[in-house]
Amino acid sequence: MIDKEAPSEELVKQIVNGFFKEFVDLERVRKGTSTYVYRVRAGSESYYLRICSELQASFAAEVQVHEKLIAAGVNVPKVVHFEQKNELIGLSLMIVGEIPGSDVETTNLHGERSRKQVLVDAGKQIAMINQVTVDGFGEIRPDVHARLTAKFKTFREYCYENLSRDISALAGYNFSDHERKVVRDFLETGFQFMNNEGPHLVHGDFDLSHIFHREGKYTGIIDFGDIQGSGLLYDLGHFKVHDVIGGTELLLTGYDEVRQITPQDYLIVTLWALFVGVRRLGMIYDRPKNAYHDHLTNALRAMLDELNQMV
Repeated sequence: MIDKEAPSEELVKQIVNGFFKEFVDLERVRKGTSTYVYRVRAGSESYYLRICSELQASFAAEVQVHEKLIAAGVNVPKVVHFEQKNELIGLSLMIVGEIPGSDVETTNLHGERSRKQVLVDAGKQIAMINQVTVDGFGEIRPDVHARLTAKFKTFREYCYENLSRDISALAGYNFSDHERKVVRDFLETGFQFMNNEGPHLVHGDFDLSHIFHREGKYTGIIDFGDIQGSGLLYDLGHFKVHDVIGGTELLLTGYDEVRQITPQDYLIVTLWALFVGVRRLGMIYDRPKNAYHDHLTNALRAMLDELNQMV
């Protein structure tokens, strides 16, 4: 929920000028709803200023995650400035460096070899991200700074928070009573496998738009605004339900180099894809129907078909 409208351009300029010695250019990046994002060009370098839209929200946990991941060798943006609450606007803010290149979603990877290498490298790095342990499940709490701590103590609380409502909402996407029962049965049976190694850090919104490359070489992963504690393979499931280029297998290849993928893991990734698809359709149920609704509906049916073939 947004508590405050985006700060005025003049206030944002004051914040930026207070930090950078050479302010060159400021551009609002209109992506997402929970964070106001601005691209800053200072001298020969580019940075991103991110401002929370909620009064009680904080980037403290995200800053901690960036620092942990950089120390572990993961290519993520470096945090160059953080304020728990900026005195001009009363909101938390952070400034991060730029990952070079562009995202895989909006730019073409030239050739099968480049596509393979970028996604395999991204798979290795998402596996490294998932090695970080978290206390609990769900969204990372902004009020606990000593250790990454999530909203729920148990996996059951996390999985069942919205499950009944989300499955009921599938009726609005023309899923029959029988199909909705099959979805519930798969998930409720699958929950016993989906958390086989306890809560770990997940990106939470991992898809092609967050994988960056330059001239066909992997450069990093961006946007940790949806981090949470979840099962190890959640991010692979999230990617799979959003995969439009057939890249999931390549990610798994890279992931396997860091943490071995077992035959059961393929099932677990598909179960997570089903869970994420159901959750996302529930989240956007009241929004005007668009291509994303159609994509998720089709992907969800594909996950059901795949699970039926696996079991």
